[in-house]
Amino acid sequence: MYDDHSLPIHVSRPTQRRVIESDHHQRDKRNTSDEMKSIEKHKVNYEPRRQIIKRYLTCITISLICIMYGIILGSRKRTGLWLFFTFPVIIVLVMVRILIRAHHANERFLAGTFVISIISNQLPRSLARLLAALAVAGFSIVTRPHTNISRSDDSKTGLKIQNKFLLSCLFMIAVLLHENFQVWVVAATYKSSHHPPFPIPLQDNGKILITKLIEMADLQRTDIQSLRDIFNIQWTMVSIFACGLVVCELKIGEAAHRNMWSVGTRALLTLGIARFIRTVSFLLTVLPSQMPSCYRERYPYPVPETWYKWIMVGLKPAAKGGCNDLVISGHATVTSTLACVAVSVANNVVFSVATWSLLAFDYMIEVYQGFHYSIDMWLGAVVTSLVFRSLSFIEVTSRNRDLDQSYAPLGSLTYRDAVLYLSPAILAFVIVNISNEAIANLWVVIYVTGAVAAGLKVGSHLSRHVLFCTLYIALIIYL
Repeated sequence: MYDDHSLPIHVSRPTQRRVIESDHHQRDKRNTSDEMKSIEKHKVNYEPRRQIIKRYLTCITISLICIMYGIILGSRKRTGLWLFFTFPVIIVLVMVRILIRAHHANERFLAGTFVISIISNQLPRSLARLLAALAVAGFSIVTRPHTNISRSDDSKTGLKIQNKFLLSCLFMIAVLLHENFQVWVVAATYKSSHHPPFPIPLQDNGKILITKLIEMADLQRTDIQSLRDIFNIQWTMVSIFACGLVVCELKIGEAAHRNMWSVGTRALLTLGIARFIRTVSFLLTVLPSQMPSCYRERYPYPVPETWYKWIMVGLKPAAKGGCNDLVISGHATVTSTLACVAVSVANNVVFSVATWSLLAFDYMIEVYQGFHYSIDMWLGAVVTSLVFRSLSFIEVTSRNRDLDQSYAPLGSLTYRDAVLYLSPAILAFVIVNISNEAIANLWVVIYVTGAVAAGLKVGSHLSRHVLFCTLYIALIIYL
């Protein structure tokens, strides 16, 4: 190759430029040829592997359908229940198609997690919870930071992001504590709901339409509940949300520029703001519960007269909700936040439509069972989605991908590391299986305190792991 200094002096400048351009063109041509040969080589190796994956996923899907159809055969109302069962199955098949045909790894990971979550819902509850706890521990072990890597430039930025995440956690906790107390305030001050005749529920045209469809299918409430239990849509949302965070942390596919801490901060702020809007809404206008005797089933009657007892009732966790905290739905704010994160990370239109369609199906069942008015679920999804979109400025992009992916090799895992990461996850699994709501709240406080102590003594990564275990406990207890 020639450059300006290697060409003879007597050669004119235009000639020099032509020679250099010709040489560059030939070099680019050779590089392109080498790249094409490499692509063809990988394509030859990739096609058979892809065919094997297709067959494997097809077998899984058929097995899933057979399992669910076997459950349906046990119902007396086979035809109607099959019609309602068909819609979620179509959504699952769409996810399998995305898993097979998607161009980017982040789309395939999320679609695959969706399908695996539906399959795991057919397992015994304790086994599914154990697998989830082990998944939390496994993720933390795999993403242990490499102690020999210097991150002087990004450490300050990372610290700022983690500080924002912790502040958003405190904000959300404060909002939830305030909401929990106001749920009791509304129920206690709505005196007409304390004794017969109870207030008449409002006309809900959405519920009327859903009820007519279910009656046409000749289904019972137990049939609808069994259908909801089969798919367990809310835990599917939790699974794809967690997968979204994993994809951001591991820099997979088109999510390579996303930062897990930023995405988590955005999700927490979204949920906190949506729950604050919810609290203001049900304080401004009190709606009658669709369950007439709700107050006597959930709160002390008559209302405590002393301030101390009154406040203590308000501090008691209302894990199953109140009676008049209807607009907007707390269930909808949580599941919509989870869906927003997963959809934004997947960045796939078909995945988005399938996810929101399945979530709408779950909301319709919630309305039919009388836990909420249809307007509660509708506004919960819309408000949460708008808040999430408005907080896009919260996220920061990773400047150095190589540093973000510098994890310690699995071979360096010591016995001490295994104990440190497995102990909180296994203990969390035991807690959610033997504890009631009141004791679980105490464990949540203990875990948060442990996360702070771990961050001060051991490191931020173990602290993050303990926070993940805390989220595991909270979601299972309250969702």
